[in-house]
Amino acid sequence: VEIEILSRHLDLENRRMPTATYTDPNGGTRIHPFGYGNLKNIPLFLKNGATLLYGTVTGPVQAISTVYNNGVALTLTTDYTVNLTTGDVTLVNPLAGTLTADVLGYTIGGTYRNQRGYWIEDALKSFGGIVAGDIHSTSFSDFNTEVPEESGYYIPNEIGVRDFINDLLFPVIGALTETRDGQFRIDLVDLPT
Repeated sequence: VEIEILSRHLDLENRRMPTATYTDPNGGTRIHPFGYGNLKNIPLFLKNGATLLYGTVTGPVQAISTVYNNGVALTLTTDYTVNLTTGDVTLVNPLAGTLTADVLGYTIGGTYRNQRGYWIEDALKSFGGIVAGDIHSTSFSDFNTEVPEESGYYIPNEIGVRDFINDLLFPVIGALTETRDGQFRIDLVDLPT
């Protein structure tokens, strides 16, 4: 007798994020970095050397608040311009050094969200193939209330959707589970007192 256990959790192991790519000016196709929330000092990557176009994370983003060259803040419009729709930075003049930026990351449905529950829900829908009706929205809302801290999550390379969710839930002792009717929900584990 063989029993097959079906779980959408297993399917999330095989789903990957991010999925957007860009053409590296040095050749080849690369995964476009992605990020949610408040991202500090993330590396910029060259997208077009002729136009001095650099990427931060997949857009749209809420803000690219500061760009740095070797840790020194540059001046918006004097040294660079930003495109929030694409999450890109264009330098006014070439610069030698390491370019980084502070970014308020990906907007979900046009709204900036800086809490883990929103990111998990978006990852399930956008990358995990889960539809809105399969999300237990009350548990996600409760989770955002119970874990209100602003944070950020930078994804420079491809990661499994389940790994991403576990990375967000592990530090707060949370778990992604399914209800009897098949909806995904988030629960915090109560520790004994």
